[in-house]
Amino acid sequence: MQPYNQLPQDEQDWQAWVDMERWRAAATRSYVTPAIVALILYFCCYFPGLIVNIVYLVAAWDTRQQVKRAPEGLGCLVALLLVCGIGPIAAFFLAYFLAMQLP
Repeated sequence: MQPYNQLPQDEQDWQAWVDMERWRAAATRSYVTPAIVALILYFCCYFPGLIVNIVYLVAAWDTRQQVKRAPEGLGCLVALLLVCGIGPIAAFFLAYFLAMQLP
């Protein structure tokens, strides 16, 4: 393998170098800021926040598969989906079914 500051010369070394650079970029990826953006969107408009949360969550899972460890902010996105995404829907259906039981 070539030193880091020198580009590889043949095809196989070049592909290994590109793969290592992609891994480095994925390993340093943080999803905390996207989680904050999704939280703000949940309060502005529910459905855009839900869509952004799911998109970033899928991207974080892909990063987790590539790097073999959870990226920073993955837990924030999961908790945000459970609390702000699924929570209000579950509360709505619970209130609806309880209202149907009233005489």
